[in-house]
Amino acid sequence: MAAGVRVTAPSAREEAAAPPSWNWHEVAIGEIADVVGGGTPSTKDAGNFGGSVPWLTPRDLSGTHDRRSGRGERYLSRQGLDSSSAKQLPKGAALLSTRAPIGYVALAKNPIATNQGFRSLLVRGGTDRMVDSEMGEIPEGWRRRTLTDLARLNPESWSSNNVPDRIRYVDLANTKWGSINDIQEFTWEDAPSRGRRVLRRGDTIVGTVRPRNGSFALIDRDGLTGNTAFAVLRPTTPTERELVWCAATSRDAIERLAHLADGGAYPAVKPRAVLDTAVALPTGRLRLVFSSLAAPLVNRMGATQRESRTLAALRDTLLPKLISGEIRVLVASREPAR
Repeated sequence: MAAGVRVTAPSAREEAAAPPSWNWHEVAIGEIADVVGGGTPSTKDAGNFGGSVPWLTPRDLSGTHDRRSGRGERYLSRQGLDSSSAKQLPKGAALLSTRAPIGYVALAKNPIATNQGFRSLLVRGGTDRMVDSEMGEIPEGWRRRTLTDLARLNPESWSSNNVPDRIRYVDLANTKWGSINDIQEFTWEDAPSRGRRVLRRGDTIVGTVRPRNGSFALIDRDGLTGNTAFAVLRPTTPTERELVWCAATSRDAIERLAHLADGGAYPAVKPRAVLDTAVALPTGRLRLVFSSLAAPLVNRMGATQRESRTLAALRDTLLPKLISGEIRVLVASREPAR
């Protein structure tokens, strides 16, 4: 099944100077990777279990958000491995659950076996050797950097010299897990005193107060003003937008900020802590490839959120009028015409 799925892959000879999109083409997964199933030995023979071979089931991935998996709840013995269709997969294999719960994906941290609920992918002629770093394992040739290499922090703020007449204000309370749920409009005189951060399309904003609340979003339009409790990350180039967004708002990055936060009842981090988020950087060409593939998805995410806000505003306008009877909905008669 997985072998027939089509993906975008580089051509055999890729010219580094050429735009990435010129050298990529669509192939079936089966053309670039071997798809390997798993198995379960007989549970009637206790000797099949309790050995040294890590064995994974889809359920083992349902309670974790780790992108790498090195073991499941149970281990197989060598006898159990040899007596079933389970196979020991190499480190780096892509593990995809195809039975309930469906859709979990992880990379093997070490040699591991799976049950029949997986279809695992072994890329032929695997390209990337993993090496140790301060971040854990990263592909060989990649560098550990921080978001300082990709973005500027809080690049613009309103001051007494350039105040607007009105602002469209984004607050932490209305920004949750990638979505801005409400934008408030104020005159400058009535605006909250912390409404000072100038936001531009492509900025990533991350709340520095109670980071575990997930007050982050990607700005999809110009003309907004954010609370000063946001750290605003502006990509140094447009093609870094997707990488900045993914790195700054990953689960690991938010958990790191939550651990750094101090202040008792009002835990917070300094904006600089957001900029210091570590990121594994590939070559510039691979970053361009990532941007070209991720940008349509990020753009669609922004469009979906705009549609959601429009529908919510329409609901809030129409619902009171429907309840009060100010407007009525005509229901067509179901009687057949004579």
